[in-house]
Order: sequence, then C-alpha cells, then structure tokens
Amino acid sequence: MEIGSGEWAAYKDAFDKFDVNRDGTIDAAELGRFLESGGGKLGPDELRRVLSKLDTDGNGRIDLNEFIAFARPMMKVHEETFRKLDRDNSGFITASELSLSGLPRHQVDQLLRIADRNGDGRISFTEFVRAML
Repeated sequence: MEIGSGEWAAYKDAFDKFDVNRDGTIDAAELGRFLESGGGKLGPDELRRVLSKLDTDGNGRIDLNEFIAFARPMMKVHEETFRKLDRDNSGFITASELSLSGLPRHQVDQLLRIADRNGDGRISFTEFVRAML
C-alpha cells in the first residue's frame, strides 16, 4: 500500500522525535528516552525485546521503513478518530466540531493551540496525527 505525502510527513515527524541524534535510525537508548518522556520506563531486557520486534533487519536499530511498518496500524486508528471528529467531512477539524464532541471550551481552545500548527483555526489530518504522537 502506497503512502501519501501527508501520511509520510506525519511518520517522518514522529520518527524524528525518536531519532535524537539525527543519524536516520533509532537505537535502544533513543527508544528508551522517548518512552520515558511519555511516562513509560522499560527495563533493559524489555527494551531489547521491543527493539528486536521493530528491528526487522536485525541490525540493532530501527530505520524509517521499520518505524512505518510498526506505526501504520496505529495510523488507521487515528484516521477513524479524525473522521468521527470531522463531522462535515471537510478534511479539517474545527473548534465547533470539537465542541460537538462534548469537550468544554477551554479544552477545545487548548487542543487547537497544540494541534493547529499553521494557525488557520482548524486541524488538518497531518496536524492531528502530529499532535497525537
């Protein structure tokens, strides 16, 4: 299945959050630091197991293609959530659509501040995915 440019950009952005030293791969230390920043902490054995599941070529590092193979199933969940929030099927989530989901106004405003990277007052799918990662 081919990846569109918006979807690829979202994967690359997520990958870059892991790849702290910008060498084009994610090693065990980078993976561990990223998981810790999200509140999770794995022991060395658990971290090696996670890395080995993602590292399909066995070189001890996760490249972008391996990362996409792992992240792509999660993208389907993000697509479904985005579609539910985008009630008018415009390809964007607006403040009014977020309000219809039952969120209080202060949370709607906070979500827009976090996710609306280009400041146009709405959230594109790429912005949505980037905010979720």
